Amino acid sequence: AHFTEHMMFLGTAFEPEEGAFKAFLQRHGGTSNAFTGMESTGYHFSVVHDALPEALARFAAFFTCPLLRASSCAREMNAVDSEYRRNLQDDSRRLFQLVKSTASHDHPFSKFSTGCLDTLSAAQEPAEAVRAFYERHYLAGAMQLCVIGREPLDQLEALVLASLAELRVSPPAEAS
Repeated sequence: AHFTEHMMFLGTAFEPEEGAFKAFLQRHGGTSNAFTGMESTGYHFSVVHDALPEALARFAAFFTCPLLRASSCAREMNAVDSEYRRNLQDDSRRLFQLVKSTASHDHPFSKFSTGCLDTLSAAQEPAEAVRAFYERHYLAGAMQLCVIGREPLDQLEALVLASLAELRVSPPAEAS
């Protein structure tokens, strides 16, 4: 799950360039990030008001047409491993792992959840594993979206629906 979270930021059929979403947000006063918890992964972004429609279309592409390129896997595996190694000396993380180690080995809570090079390389081809995880877990019925903006709720809903419709047609042409 954590590895897939990393891979989702690395290009879509809508905008194939790695880092395009981040660059768009930066040009429009925004940021993005994600986190993987015990039972879910959350993605979030902020952007200036006027760029929300374009940002929503780009964001929707993460979940409808991510590229999940094999050529990006090694670098992102190293990024996940770096996070794991950075957290090894964090007392709160160590305590959490201790609590997890007391759970039944048959329960999902007991599993190692961060990922490292050893665990990410253990099974099948990493790109195939990410694609399989995405196809199994990134389903519309399992997702929730929250949009906060200036507009009334009906207008925000219309923005979301329009961004999905736009995604089916073609990427937005952004004026630089």
